[in-house]
Amino acid sequence: MTKLQSLAMSLSLGLLALAGAMSGAPIAQAGPVESTPAAKPLPGQYSSFVLAISHEAQFCHYLPETRECQAGAGMAGMVLHGLWPNQSDDPRHNYQYCELSREQTRDWCSPAIDVRGHLSERTLDRLSDVMPGVLSCLYNHEWYAHGTCSGLNLNDYFMDAAELAARFRALPSFNRFVQGAAGRIVSRGQILQAIAADLGPRAMDSVVPLCQTDKATGRVRFAELDITLNRNNFWRFPNPSSLGPSGPALGHDGMSVVRDRGNCPDFGIQVAEPVTPAMAKKLAAQKADRRPPR
Repeated sequence: MTKLQSLAMSLSLGLLALAGAMSGAPIAQAGPVESTPAAKPLPGQYSSFVLAISHEAQFCHYLPETRECQAGAGMAGMVLHGLWPNQSDDPRHNYQYCELSREQTRDWCSPAIDVRGHLSERTLDRLSDVMPGVLSCLYNHEWYAHGTCSGLNLNDYFMDAAELAARFRALPSFNRFVQGAAGRIVSRGQILQAIAADLGPRAMDSVVPLCQTDKATGRVRFAELDITLNRNNFWRFPNPSSLGPSGPALGHDGMSVVRDRGNCPDFGIQVAEPVTPAMAKKLAAQKADRRPPR
């Protein structure tokens, strides 16, 4: 990870001015935050990374019709969503799309934007091991939305993301917790305690759990962990020195800026059971039946 380590040395300490704020406590109250950036973001202007690791079983409950879920990805456990350059003063997460725009890359599998042919065989194999969404061209979305802002070339970016994800998938406590909790109800505190057992107490301020609500049943399910990594030391992950404080987010009033704690409730979080290919086909059919006629 020498190229990323080199980039890490250029971190500006001033971008971390929010690091001392308490979790969930208001950081600022200065009126509405502008939602549209003034200009296209410049690559390399970030203070940390967010390593986003998804629970693929929940993804396949949510989108069972996708290619990866039909192929059995719902049994893969925790997988790579992305590696996102992150700014400490960006509560709306506008630091994205440093090359093509969101509109230009909306069709992830469009041949006009597909970078697959520029990925080395080694990179693609490594990425496919940890990102089932490769089958749905997720790599294109992640590259244009986030990779283009990293300052890295295509293969270095995805090799580093895949390496960090592989290290996460080797964490004993959290992965054992997710497997054992399948089909059960857990609390937000239990999720954080399980990851803190692997990453140390600093995980409580660095890891943001995310949940999704099933529209059909109203169940709230665990969906993802977003882990903030210090740009200076992220390559040490899962060593606790790699962790940084979670970034800012907008409060419920849409104006105040708070430390991001995710959207999971304190209690009543279901951990999805693994989804087999047969289950994915059944769930996809049920989902299609619920769609209103056009």
